[in-house]
Amino acid sequence: MATLKKNRTEKRKIRSRVSGFYLLIGNLPYLLPDRIANKFWHGTGALHRHPLSDGQNLSTQNISINYLPPYDHGVHSMNASALFPLVVVCILVTGCVMEPDYGNRTGTVSPTSTPTATPSAIMTTVPLPTITSPQGTLIVSVGGWRGEFPVSVDTMNVGVVSTDNPLVLRIDEGNHTVELCCGMRCEQTSVDVRFGKQRIVDFSEQLQRDLQVIVPTARITGYRPDGDQMAIDVEFINPTQQPLVISADISCGYSYIESRGYTRIISIVQSHPSVTVGPCDRLTQTLKFTLGSGYGYVYDTIPTITNIASA
Repeated sequence: MATLKKNRTEKRKIRSRVSGFYLLIGNLPYLLPDRIANKFWHGTGALHRHPLSDGQNLSTQNISINYLPPYDHGVHSMNASALFPLVVVCILVTGCVMEPDYGNRTGTVSPTSTPTATPSAIMTTVPLPTITSPQGTLIVSVGGWRGEFPVSVDTMNVGVVSTDNPLVLRIDEGNHTVELCCGMRCEQTSVDVRFGKQRIVDFSEQLQRDLQVIVPTARITGYRPDGDQMAIDVEFINPTQQPLVISADISCGYSYIESRGYTRIISIVQSHPSVTVGPCDRLTQTLKFTLGSGYGYVYDTIPTITNIASA
C-alpha cells in the first residue's frame, strides 16, 4: 500500500512539471524583447502587438512594448531552426528539475539478497603408510627348562616361552635387551639384531646358573658340628612358575664318649623340615641339633638328605 501511494505521488509531480514545461514554451515568445522575439516569427519581421486591457502600455527607453494576448497558434508559424536550441535547453533544465527524490522514499523495500557463504572445506587427513625399519628374526628358548616364562624386549612384553614352544619374534635392527622372568627372578641378556639374520637366545644357561635345577628339590648347603651342638643348612629350590611346599628328611650320625662310663656311644640326629617356596625361588633353612653329653665327638662327614617331596 505504501508503495502504491508513493507511485501515485511521483506521477502527480511529473504531470505538474510537464504542464509547467508546456506553459513555459507556449508563453516564452511574449516574454522576450522585440529584437529577439521578431526572430521567431515570419511575415512583416515585427511582432504583432495587441493592446493591453484598458489601453495600458509599458514604456522603456522610448520603446513602447504592447504585450500580446495569449498566442494564437493559427496565425503565425514558428521558426523551427531558431526555436530548436531553446527547446533543447528547456528540456534539459526540466529534466534536472524532475530528478526523482530518492532520499524521502518510504514504503516496503525488498531486501537485497545476500550471497550465501560457502561452507568451509572439510579437511580429511589421509594416513600415510608407516615406514618401518629393517627387521631381523629373534628366537627365544629355555632349553629343557620346565614351565612357561614371560619374555620382554626393551621392557615391553612380547610373549611367553615354554619347553616345547620357543618364541619367534620379528624386531627392528639394533641392539636390544631381552629379559625372561620366573616369579621374582629375571634373567637378562643383550642381543644385536640384523636384517636378514636369525638370532637365538637360550635362557637355559642363565636359569641353570641361578636355579641349578629344573625340578623342585632340597639340598644340604652347610654343616657345622661344634661340641654337643650341630647346625645343618638346607636349601629348598623351586624352579617352576607356581609356589610349592617342599619337604625332606635330614639326618646326621655322630659318636661320643659318655662322661660317666667312658663308653663311646653312636647316635644320629634327624629332622623333617617343610617350607613353602615361591616360583623360581630358593629358600635356605638352618636346622640346629643338641647332641648327647660327653666328649670325644666324632661326626659323619656330611649329613644325609632323603625323601625330597613337593606339592
